[in-house]
Amino acid sequence: MAYLKRISPFKVFLGLFIISLCASYFFVKSFVQLEYASHKASAYAIGESQSALISSTIFHNMSANYALASLIRFSDGNVAFFDSYSEELKKQYPLTSHFSLSPGGIITQVYPLEGNESSIGLNQLSYPDQREMAQLTKQSQKLTLAGPVNLVQGGKALIGRWPVWIEEDREPVFWGFTNVTIKLERFLQEVNLIDLEKQGFHYRLERINDNDINSFVATSTNHLIQDHDWLDIDIVVPNGQWLLRMSPKNGWLSKSMLFTNVTIALILSLLFSGLVSVLWRISLTKQALEATVEERTKEVTRAYARMSSLMNAIPDMLFEYDEDGILLYCHSPTFETVGIAFNKMIGCKIDDFLPKHVAKSYYNSFAEAKKTGHSIGNTFSVNHKKGVRWFELSVTYSSKEENINGARYVVVSRDITSRKEAELELRIAATAFESQDAVIITDMSKRILRVNKAFEGLTGYSEKEVLGKTTEILNSSYHDEHFYKNLFAQLMENSYWEGEIWSRKKDGSVYPELLSISIVYDSNGLPVNYVAIAKDITLVKQNEHTINQLNFYDSLTSLPNRRMVQEYVENILSMRQSLTFPVRHTPKANSAILFVDLDNFKNINDTKGHPTGDLFLQQVAERLLECAEQNCMVARFGGDEFIVVLTPTELEMIKQEKIGSMIQKIQHALSTPIFIKEERFDVSSSIGLAEIDHTITTAADVFKNAELAMYEAKAAGRSQVCYYSEKMQEKLISKMNLELALRDAISNNEFELYYQPQFDRNGDIQGVEALIRWFHPVQGLISPMLFIPLAEESKLILSIGDWVTRTACLQLKAWQAIPELKHITISVNVSALQFSQEEFVSSVESILKETGVPANQLQLELTESMLIMDKNIIAAKMSALNALGILFSLDDFGTGYSSLSYLQKLPFDQLKIDQSFVRNLSGDDAGSLAHAIAAMGSSLGLEVIAEGVETQEQFDLLKQCNCDLFQGYFMGYPVPVKELESRFSSTQ
Repeated sequence: MAYLKRISPFKVFLGLFIISLCASYFFVKSFVQLEYASHKASAYAIGESQSALISSTIFHNMSANYALASLIRFSDGNVAFFDSYSEELKKQYPLTSHFSLSPGGIITQVYPLEGNESSIGLNQLSYPDQREMAQLTKQSQKLTLAGPVNLVQGGKALIGRWPVWIEEDREPVFWGFTNVTIKLERFLQEVNLIDLEKQGFHYRLERINDNDINSFVATSTNHLIQDHDWLDIDIVVPNGQWLLRMSPKNGWLSKSMLFTNVTIALILSLLFSGLVSVLWRISLTKQALEATVEERTKEVTRAYARMSSLMNAIPDMLFEYDEDGILLYCHSPTFETVGIAFNKMIGCKIDDFLPKHVAKSYYNSFAEAKKTGHSIGNTFSVNHKKGVRWFELSVTYSSKEENINGARYVVVSRDITSRKEAELELRIAATAFESQDAVIITDMSKRILRVNKAFEGLTGYSEKEVLGKTTEILNSSYHDEHFYKNLFAQLMENSYWEGEIWSRKKDGSVYPELLSISIVYDSNGLPVNYVAIAKDITLVKQNEHTINQLNFYDSLTSLPNRRMVQEYVENILSMRQSLTFPVRHTPKANSAILFVDLDNFKNINDTKGHPTGDLFLQQVAERLLECAEQNCMVARFGGDEFIVVLTPTELEMIKQEKIGSMIQKIQHALSTPIFIKEERFDVSSSIGLAEIDHTITTAADVFKNAELAMYEAKAAGRSQVCYYSEKMQEKLISKMNLELALRDAISNNEFELYYQPQFDRNGDIQGVEALIRWFHPVQGLISPMLFIPLAEESKLILSIGDWVTRTACLQLKAWQAIPELKHITISVNVSALQFSQEEFVSSVESILKETGVPANQLQLELTESMLIMDKNIIAAKMSALNALGILFSLDDFGTGYSSLSYLQKLPFDQLKIDQSFVRNLSGDDAGSLAHAIAAMGSSLGLEVIAEGVETQEQFDLLKQCNCDLFQGYFMGYPVPVKELESRFSSTQ
């Protein structure tokens, strides 16, 4: 019922009007259908009458064929009476045009002949216009009406044919046709079709064919008329069917009557709809008035309830005060947060229930509102048991003129404690945002929304320059697309990503940074922002690089150090081992290393100092780098030792001794003098080469092999290149075994001192040189040339030298009891390593005290090579020993750093001419040199002794050179102590 009340009068009018129209439509349609059926029934009656006339006319005139056929059958095909017979038939059938006979289908006789001559001889069974109907007539053996047919003699006609059959030998034989022809025009006049047109009909007379395409016989119009507008009446004709079609010229329905009916229906529909809609409007108006009264009554109730709901929905406290500050109304849903029941304070003044500082805020807001109409933003705090609560006042003022009840203040007191706390958090966040690290905030499209000051300092971009732009401006192009895909995949999966990345500054420079990215989500859990914190780690990278340099590079030459080249060679070995080869098919393309050692570099450090030595090593490193090919590594192995890792190609060039090989380049480069501070230094090198072949399993092996080859090169005379071979390994093993045996030789009492006598010019013994001999229990006598260098290298020379000195002193003590030997001195050779020991002086002094021999009978022999050490230290030690009475002899004089300053400054007692000069005394130069040495020694007050005297001639010449003492095989071989004593002691 409520739904009907909402329908407007117009809708009612429109709906009823549509319903009325529908009803009128069915009424008018029924009336039209009745009129249509009546008109059609009337037309059908006329058509039936006309079709009966047409049918009877045709059948009557075509029956003349029966008479002609009878004539032929009764005369057995004799047609002599045809003309006379036809003349009689013409009288009975005046409508016919002519009669004809067609024996075998060919027209042979026509009556009347006049005007029809051209039809004689026409074969009806083959003539195109008549063939089809002639065949039908013959086959059906029925009277058949054909036409309209175009006659050969002109004009159109209807032809009725009858097939005539006669008996021959009692068998029916087709004789031919009898033909009755009616001119079409005459036929149409006879059946009076034009009368249909006079009665207001269009007509069509059609012959129905088997092919569903009708042939026109006659028509009253050529206009196209729809099939449904024709009235069809069937007409039976001989052996066929015609169709009479009729259609009223003005249509089956009267337009004026149809218009009248439609107009009446429309007017009735309008009247009915209008009347009902007016009645509906009156009803609705009455209902609306009743509803208005009821709604107005409820509206007041709803307004009050709505206002109460709205007030209760407001979380803020709402007050109304008069001009004196007296509370008139309150709405306080949050009174518990303040601790005051405001609803009980109505009628009280502000000062009565609020703290003084709160009341002061109220009065200040009242004064501002009274002046400007409103006051916003004054805040105050209230201490509560749950903590401090903050409130903000919004006050509006209405004057007496605006309010009939007098001036009023409406106050909204809003709890802003959460906002204050949020502001505090924001201040804390802002402080954190402006940290030392760069902070970038973007949206999910990586468009920059905010950056801090640290970002500006780091990148050089100001905040204005980057706001709204994407982080693509920081892209360094150091990372490919795959890197960023992985970054964001991890970021979306874990909501966090941290790692090192390269970024670009405003000036185009790139720098490394430690970047951490977090995703910020909204309350619905959807990502809204990226927050990135970037820290410049350039210094960290530099420190890492420095550490890497310290770990893997030599600080002096900046070349790879021992650790790095070892790892490099280990990598080469790992790659070889990762490829498996049959034993017989090991790869021929081996790498190799060169072990380069500078000859006599220690002399530069000792004489010129380490700073000069460092500059020297730097220049050597530069020359090696210039010689190295692109894929070769040059490293400093330690001290004055360098490693060059060769490629297989370079190794092959060396093996084939091709010009321009690496070794040739290095030898040439290192043979060229080096100038440091305009001072020239000649340099040479010993080079050992070792292949990294299938026999090598560790880097240590190849370095050991190369070092062995290097030492072999040094032993060959320096400035040499030596290739490692297995014989070197055997030699090393032999050397190691010898060293092991040497360590046990002292404890096993395998050493013995031999003594070679030293004679004066008169042939009297004045001293002996103590020469050590080693009698190995298995190998027998081992030459000092083999074990002395090994002892010096292994530092066993210290203990051996101590043993020699002590043994010699003990022998001196023993000879004190032999008069012939009591006066002689014993010369003991001291190695450079032995003399360099700090405790050397105290050690010798201790031996002297221990043995109790005269110190002036112990002579220590020092070589010239030892004098290149620190002169002050040498002088101090020699002076200390000389103070004990010990004598000093300078051995091998003239073969090393011969200098008069040494002889003048150091406390030498004896000068020994090297045997190399003695051996070549036959030459004038050598003789002159020996004479000069002897003369120089005598002028300095030194005793001069010549060693290596092997012939009488040498002895005589040396005497002429004024030598004081002589030593050599000519004078006496080194012999054991007993043999010496037996030669020179009368008691033996």
